[in-house]
Amino acid sequence: MRQLRNITASLGLLAMSLVFSVASAQAQGTWKKTNNMSAARSGQTATLLKNGRVLVAGGENSIGNVKTAELYNPSTGIWASTGLPNVARASAAAALLSDGTVLVAGGCNTDCIGALGSSEIYSPSIGKWTLKGFMATPRFSFSATLLTNGNVLVAGGCTATNCTIVTNRAEIYNPTTGKWTATGSLKFARGNHTATRLSNGTVLVAGGANATNDLRSAELYNPTAGTWSTVSNMTNTHSGHVAVLLKTGKVLVAGGGGPPDSLAGAELYNPSTKAWTVTGSLKTGRDDFAGVLLQSGKVLVAGGANLAGAPLASAELYDPTAGTWSSTGTMTLARIEFTLTLLPNGQALAAGGTNGVNAFYSAAELYSP
Repeated sequence: MRQLRNITASLGLLAMSLVFSVASAQAQGTWKKTNNMSAARSGQTATLLKNGRVLVAGGENSIGNVKTAELYNPSTGIWASTGLPNVARASAAAALLSDGTVLVAGGCNTDCIGALGSSEIYSPSIGKWTLKGFMATPRFSFSATLLTNGNVLVAGGCTATNCTIVTNRAEIYNPTTGKWTATGSLKFARGNHTATRLSNGTVLVAGGANATNDLRSAELYNPTAGTWSTVSNMTNTHSGHVAVLLKTGKVLVAGGGGPPDSLAGAELYNPSTKAWTVTGSLKTGRDDFAGVLLQSGKVLVAGGANLAGAPLASAELYDPTAGTWSSTGTMTLARIEFTLTLLPNGQALAAGGTNGVNAFYSAAELYSP
C-alpha cells in the first residue's frame, strides 16, 4: 500500500512538472513561419490597416529599390500584391491616416545616394496609390507621426548618402489639403531617431545620430504652438533603437547606439516630470532591431545586429512592472532592418530584413505570446 502511495505521489509530481514545463514553454512565446512575401526587401514600411491587414511597401534588395507593395491577411496567412507605388523608395516613413488611407513619404533611391521628397497616399478601398505634394526637405531615416488633429508631423532625417548630412527641419502634412507646410525646427539635427506621440498629444523625439555622433538628447513637439523644447538628456546614446509607449503613459527607449555604450541600455521617459530613469538592460545589446507593445502590456523586441554587426535571431520581453527583460522564443531567421507589426489577434508579424552583408529576405514569421 505504501509502495502504491509512493508511485501515485511520484506520478503526481511528474504531472505537475509536465504542467509547469508546458506553462513555461507557453509563457516563453514561440515563432512560426508564415508565407513569404512576393519580394525580398529590407528597410520597407509596414502599416496595420483598419481592416486588420498589413500593408508592406518599398524597401530595397540586391537588385535595388523595390517598387512593389503587398498585403498580408492574418486570417489566411497569405500575401497578395496590391497597387504599384509611384516611386521606388527605401528607408521611407509611413503613417496611417484617420480616414484609413496610408501616407508614405520620403526615403532614398537605390543605394541611398539621394534623398526623396515625394509623397503618396495608398487607398485600401481601391488598392491604388496617388501622388501628393513634395516635402520642402527631401529626407530618409526620419520619423512620421500622426497628430491628434489628423495631420502628420515629419521630423529630422538624413539628406545625403550614409547620413553624412542630417537635418533639423520639420514639416506638417495636411490630409484635407494634401499639402506640406513648414513647422518649427528641431533643436538638434538628427536621423535614425524615434518619435512617440504621448497621451497629451505632444511628440517625444529621442536619440538618433548626427553626421559624427550618436545622440543622448531628446525634445518635445507642441502641435498647438508648432515649437520644440528640450527635455533632459538620456543616460545612454540611442540610435537605431526602439521606443514604445507603455500603458502607464511612460516611454521605453531601449538598445541602439554604439561604443562606448553596449547597445543594451534601456530607460524610461516620464511625461509628468519630463525626466529619464534607467531601467533594466537588454540581455543582448542590439541595434537596427524592432519592437512592439503586446496586448499584455509587455514589450517584445527581436532581431537586429549585435555590437560586432552580426544579425540576431533572439528576442526578449520587457516587463514594465518588474522593470526587467527575459528571453523569449528565438526567431526562425536572424534579421536586421525588418518590420514587426502587432496584429489584432495579439500575434506579431516579422517580415523581410537582411543579414547586413549580402542577403535580403522575403521570409515572414509570426510571434505568439
